[in-house]
Amino acid sequence: MEPTTANLLTPPFERSQADFMGAVVDPTGTHADHFLTRVGVDITDVRRQLSWMLGCDVTVEPVPAPHFQEAVEQVYGTDLVGASVRGELMHELAERLQGMPTTHHTPTGDDHVVIRVVDDLLTQAVTMDASDVHLEPGRQGLAVRFRVDGRLLVVSQLPQAAQPALTARLKVMAALDVAERRSPQDGRFRFDASRPPVDVRVSTLPALHGETVVLRLLKTNAAIPNLDALDFREQNLDRFLEVLERPYGLLLITGPTGSGKSLTTFSALKRRATSTINACTLEDPVEYELPGLNQTQVNRKTGLDFAAGLRALLRQDPDVLMIGEIRDRETAQMAVRAAMTGHLVIATLHTNDAVTAVSRLLDMGVEAIDLAAALGGVLAQRLVRRTCKACRGEGCDACHGSGLRGRMALHEFLQADRAFRAGVQSGQGVDGLRELAEAGGMETLMEDGQAKVAEGLTTLAEVRAQAA
Repeated sequence: MEPTTANLLTPPFERSQADFMGAVVDPTGTHADHFLTRVGVDITDVRRQLSWMLGCDVTVEPVPAPHFQEAVEQVYGTDLVGASVRGELMHELAERLQGMPTTHHTPTGDDHVVIRVVDDLLTQAVTMDASDVHLEPGRQGLAVRFRVDGRLLVVSQLPQAAQPALTARLKVMAALDVAERRSPQDGRFRFDASRPPVDVRVSTLPALHGETVVLRLLKTNAAIPNLDALDFREQNLDRFLEVLERPYGLLLITGPTGSGKSLTTFSALKRRATSTINACTLEDPVEYELPGLNQTQVNRKTGLDFAAGLRALLRQDPDVLMIGEIRDRETAQMAVRAAMTGHLVIATLHTNDAVTAVSRLLDMGVEAIDLAAALGGVLAQRLVRRTCKACRGEGCDACHGSGLRGRMALHEFLQADRAFRAGVQSGQGVDGLRELAEAGGMETLMEDGQAKVAEGLTTLAEVRAQAA
């Protein structure tokens, strides 16, 4: 039997004690006997061999391809076909690499097998909703790990010889220097083969056994959600929108790396970036491309750092300014002054909670009187794993038995009212400012998490791990 013909004989999807029913994908909708005869398969011989192997009677029925795919996914899950393809690809790559030294003879980034492997890994990452892909060369081989729901999972172990070829392919896609292996490089590309398409940020770094590559998978502008889809509780969303809709003031979005600050920031910008205003961003790097925004990439090699870029943007007649991150005294002072002079300034900051963001700006050298006048509000957030919707936390195949699938945000929103501004101006410490914020209606991250646990959206263990 020819291999292409053999592929038409598909895995079984139903069996009883008396007999066994197999399926053959029939794109024409004709009877199984006619279809198999036409492609050169002896139906009697197929039944006889299957009956002998299985020890039971066998029937073969024609199944249209869409119906068969649906049946396979119901019984085996959606990864059956994909896993088979990945296995074949990895086997083919291993055969191509077998016996080849890690030199210029190794398959390049233009090799068709390498291209297929990279595309398959990216498609798999998108399917699993991974935020990052890690390619990590080691003594024993090339480990491929995906970050899913904040945790790294090993998804493949490739031959060590695959590392130069896969890295070269990713460098070609990101328009990086393929020959440069001794210095770190950064780039990006759009992966359109997946559905939905994703923007991919590429970072390479020389390591002991080769170059490590980390890919950050970013939603395209069409996939940036509205603010009401970001798990805000009603009170927090209303207070956040009240500050966001103001014509001027400073709105800070804070949290550690990986807390979802960028997505929240761009969801806010998506709401404000209308045709009637000039909304500008200063980023390092540009993460999401959003229509209606004038986006600028920081380039320190040319002297365009955050402070210089902000000075230039203020001469561009902006209404809304987004600063990717406040990192130094000059940028902090200019952001506060811009917020005082008729601009809405949205900026991110790395702090653990909302109140600490205020003390961080004061420590950077911002005058308390200026900060008190400019500050509109501070949003602190964390990401926790969400209770699996399929099993409601009981554990199922969809969540791999964990009871958790996907992530959601916990929020803490500080709205700077008159009492809080007075506390900032008078030099209150962090504890005093926190009391003023809570008296003004701020719910802590822990309180927001506990409310979401009560709603069955996450678990107390997740909240304690991220918000304690």
